[in-house]
Amino acid sequence: MTTLESTRELSPATRPWRRTVRAYVALTKPRIIELLLVTTVPVMFLAQRGIPSLSLIVLTLVGGSLSAGAANTFNMVYDRDIDAQMGRTQNRPLVTGEASARGALIFAFVLTALSTARLWLLVNPLSAMLSLAAIVLYAVMYTMILKRRTSQNIVWGGIAGCMPTLIGWSAVTNEVGLPAIILFLVIFFWTPPHYWPLSIGFSADYAAAGVPMLPVVKQMTTVARQIVAYSWVMVLTSLALVPVADMGWIYLVAAVASGALFVAEAHRLLAVAKRGETKQSVLKPMRLFHFSITYVTLLFLGVAIDPLLHLPLPGPGLSLSARHNPRGRVSWMPSLPEGGRSARCRSPSFSFGHLVLLDFGLMLRRPPPSSAGLVGDRPAPFVRWSRRRASRPLRPLAPTSPLRPLVS
Repeated sequence: MTTLESTRELSPATRPWRRTVRAYVALTKPRIIELLLVTTVPVMFLAQRGIPSLSLIVLTLVGGSLSAGAANTFNMVYDRDIDAQMGRTQNRPLVTGEASARGALIFAFVLTALSTARLWLLVNPLSAMLSLAAIVLYAVMYTMILKRRTSQNIVWGGIAGCMPTLIGWSAVTNEVGLPAIILFLVIFFWTPPHYWPLSIGFSADYAAAGVPMLPVVKQMTTVARQIVAYSWVMVLTSLALVPVADMGWIYLVAAVASGALFVAEAHRLLAVAKRGETKQSVLKPMRLFHFSITYVTLLFLGVAIDPLLHLPLPGPGLSLSARHNPRGRVSWMPSLPEGGRSARCRSPSFSFGHLVLLDFGLMLRRPPPSSAGLVGDRPAPFVRWSRRRASRPLRPLAPTSPLRPLVS
């Protein structure tokens, strides 16, 4: 009798409780949870423009860990059949019999309820709903719908892994801001060049299990080209955070240096693939996989440190500044550096809609060309309305004081 067969024959009554606890912890994929938390805390620092309260950080991390553990457990329950066919996953608890499918499913639902309730009651409802959406996206859209049907499974299924950026931001501000969306897109474009090198390394396993990962169904040069394309878009997206969130030298150096190394490694993989090499010892796809983890760690470390030790870049520019309102929430609005006029209008927030309305009002004040917009010998209705509107003077905006810089 093999060790695997003897393990599967152990009943819950005879199995040591410590082995059972380890099995259920393994169902949550703790190493993946660690990576998700790396993208949560720095976003909270950026949203606060400083260090949030320790209690808020702990509550958000605990709720996020429970949520990620629930999603990973659902994934293992559904994929236990193909996990048994892959060498990389055949030691997972549901394959070896350390945990039962029914017990794991109950465990996943309990984690889902706990994470949603904790975030709803102790953080805010928006963070709870984003967390629940991440579980559904990973367990249903990726695991049940996309993974076994399309080679683009990890692209769209990876949206679930981007949600911690939104959860971290919403935990501090109770809203989803533009900087959080940019970091969401960074992780979205990072996921394919992070996971496809791993798929190259274990392409034989995926082929045996019938999972159509991109390296299984496409030539190596095609995979490498897509890795390079996503890498470039990822780096450029990370640089978009600089003007949007008023990032300084620390983040800029981290983003440029780590991004340059990431793109260089992706191009190395493409160059080797173009030579027709297929051996793992020559392609070395796991080099890019491991460096992708280093990249996201360095980038988000820059996100966390930059607000604390802000070294501003030279030159004025419009940026988003954080302000604390009387309710304790952090709101973001456009502002200019000290000494410039505030971009804030009389409305509670400034948006692109205000720019559109302002531009439309200025357009109406311009006299239309004499030969334009004629219907017969009379102006068209819109032009007649425009001329009547242009005769009315615009009501000036009330003067506002410049925004003061946030003092943490």
